[in-house]
Amino acid sequence: MQKQLKMKLFVLALCSIALNYSNAYSQIVSRMVITDNLSSSSKLTYGKPKPAEAKSEFFITEEKGTQVLIYTDLLNDEVNAETFKLLFTAYKTGKEKEEWVDDRIIDVKKSSSYSLTAFNFFEEGSYRITVCRNESRSKILAEGMFQVKKED
Repeated sequence: MQKQLKMKLFVLALCSIALNYSNAYSQIVSRMVITDNLSSSSKLTYGKPKPAEAKSEFFITEEKGTQVLIYTDLLNDEVNAETFKLLFTAYKTGKEKEEWVDDRIIDVKKSSSYSLTAFNFFEEGSYRITVCRNESRSKILAEGMFQVKKED
């Protein structure tokens, strides 16, 4: 009887560890905003920046291209290590296949409530941004699409 109880507790502990491990690689991004600027109200205050409204179209100029900001709200998770890495990847989507454009690896502290990075684009087209843990690139935490067009 005592042996069965210990075995059940051991199995329960293993299940708990497995669930916590899988949660560490799951919902840490609660929201992703693709935009070109920060909110004007957040520029005047200290603390957490706020993104401007989300955009789905960006316009490039010949000499400067366009800059796209990727802002993510993060959920605190006690299971995460003190620091971990988020991988932001940009793909150009086409009729037949996706083409890798660029990526950013951002160090994030467990206590962080947001992350912010930027990409520069110089060509017209449709693009997709994905966010995942650098340690588990197969599990996408957030993704978004947008268009880059030439300015008239």
